[in-house]
Amino acid sequence: MRNHASTLALSRLFKNAEQVEADTPGAAFDLLPGGRAYAFASARGTLLDYAPDLPGARVLDERYGVNLLAMAVPKGHGGRLTALSEFVEEAKSSGLVARSIEHAGLGRAMQVAPPHKYD
Repeated sequence: MRNHASTLALSRLFKNAEQVEADTPGAAFDLLPGGRAYAFASARGTLLDYAPDLPGARVLDERYGVNLLAMAVPKGHGGRLTALSEFVEEAKSSGLVARSIEHAGLGRAMQVAPPHKYD
């Protein structure tokens, strides 16, 4: 899609491919059936939503980028940062994050980040 992070990431990876851009995922997907585009790159969840509508389409397991979620606290609040970090790690290790992903119906599109190693 035009001006999307995936487009920028792919432009760095594929020097000899012509990128065809569209303004929305639907418009990008519509380029495939007529042969105006041969691949559709987007977030995994988007691809999984569109793939059933194109006979023979498949979503590759490999990835070319990662969308990371993060939290922040104001500078000078180290105690808050420690508490938040501990909460996030406990939520991941207890299965809370995985259950939340499944409950939201995003299990095919997302995965829990591995434990963070603090030095």
